[in-house]
Amino acid sequence: MPGRKLNIPWHEDAETLRQLYRHEQDAEVKPRIQALWLLRSGHSAHQTADLVGVHYSSLLDWVGWYRAGGIAEVRRHKQGGRLGRVCRLSAAQSAQLQQRAANGQFRTAADAGQWLADTFGVHYQPSGLYRLLHRLGWQSRRTGPQAVTPAVSAQAAQKKGHRAA
Repeated sequence: MPGRKLNIPWHEDAETLRQLYRHEQDAEVKPRIQALWLLRSGHSAHQTADLVGVHYSSLLDWVGWYRAGGIAEVRRHKQGGRLGRVCRLSAAQSAQLQQRAANGQFRTAADAGQWLADTFGVHYQPSGLYRLLHRLGWQSRRTGPQAVTPAVSAQAAQKKGHRAA
């Protein structure tokens, strides 16, 4: 699908972009620089998007970032420019949660979630609660089957062939 040629005010030549691409360590930034290198080398925008494996509109976002501030601006954007959700708890609430957990006041993550709902009116789905707890440095404990040791009197009764009451 031929379209009009992109007008990009280049700051680097194709070889410089190629070298930047080859030495880039950030897996999110690397395809962006590759795309710029391919465009600078004469590939069309549609060819470049196909070669890099991204949608055409993503490529146009990258070009827009490059126009706005060069390679530094392209590197600055993380996760497609999204910042993610803001934590539902304030710093003070998080500190209170950590303090109670350190004191052993929660047996399970569900207990912590119930306390958050009762105390602050903040409700979490189980997956969100686990992510929150992980961010706060908690690790889940998974216990295996527990061996049950019967009382000594029950053992003695069993040996004699009687059932313990």
